[in-house]
Amino acid sequence: MDMDKTVKLDIIGMTCDGCRETVQKALNSSDSVCHAKVNLASKTAEVMLEDDGTIDQAIQAVKDSGYDAKKA
Repeated sequence: MDMDKTVKLDIIGMTCDGCRETVQKALNSSDSVCHAKVNLASKTAEVMLEDDGTIDQAIQAVKDSGYDAKKA
């Protein structure tokens, strides 16, 4: 089994802890994401992708939750 890939995303539009929870839940619910931790203060997410997951899938999960993201 290959090592998981960890990427960092800039999250756009988060203003409160509720926003952070929404984004983190969306990422962790995505089939492409193994684990995600979202930081409100830095407005970033550290995302561990599944072996077949892509950064574009993780970004789309954030967009689907009502926020935007780009590779940090």
